[in-house]
Amino acid sequence: MTMMSDLWVVLERDIRIRTRSISMLIGMVIIPVAYLIFLAVGLNRIIPEMQYKGISTPYLVYIFPGILAITVQSTSRMCGNVLHIEKRSGMLDELLSSPLNRNQLLLGKIISNTILCMIQAVFIIAIAYFLSDGWIRVSYWYIVVIPAVVFISSLGLSGLSLVLAAKIEAEETFNTSLTLLFWPMMFVSSAFYPVEVMPRILLPFMKVNPLTYTAEALREMVILESWQGTCQQLAILSVISLTLLAVTQYVLVKVVYR
Repeated sequence: MTMMSDLWVVLERDIRIRTRSISMLIGMVIIPVAYLIFLAVGLNRIIPEMQYKGISTPYLVYIFPGILAITVQSTSRMCGNVLHIEKRSGMLDELLSSPLNRNQLLLGKIISNTILCMIQAVFIIAIAYFLSDGWIRVSYWYIVVIPAVVFISSLGLSGLSLVLAAKIEAEETFNTSLTLLFWPMMFVSSAFYPVEVMPRILLPFMKVNPLTYTAEALREMVILESWQGTCQQLAILSVISLTLLAVTQYVLVKVVYR
């Protein structure tokens, strides 16, 4: 197989598996939409306005970037689920015994995850725009900013789930570990509330959490329309995500797939 055909085989196969699974579709679509409809809309009635870097904005507009960040996280989490299913079914051994390039196997899984994240982002933006009654302005810059943020964020988050899937054998242990890692990440970030209100003891964890910079990069554009702020947050997110991706590449290609 050529490198491009290897990549296409893995990419197409992963997307087909994830879109045919009812449980994965629920995790990818229903959960983020539920956060947006029930949490964001409900809290918007209790918290009419939020201050973000001196700008007053409706809470629904404030939390919208956080919901997008959580959407990327929930989809990236499923990336590890697919790998773990392949391990338990023996399919991974068959893939590894084929001429399939190991790096292309990893890259195909991550790119397929990114494509699904992009589709979800469009879906969430459409729903948020409808619910916000015009408060959220859909700018042409979204075409540039959101794909960039989603792509970089999904690199690190999907890498985390793939490492867990590769190193943990038991299904119960894997699911528990995935929950214990990804669930607190939502709350030890700025997805739901500002960094300023976070207890000081949790600040170090928030500052290394990719969800924080995913949400903040999107807020800089959605609320402040600041290219400088967006690029700063995106730069930090890139460092974290590329570091996680390097760890993933080492664990999977050098240790697990050898």
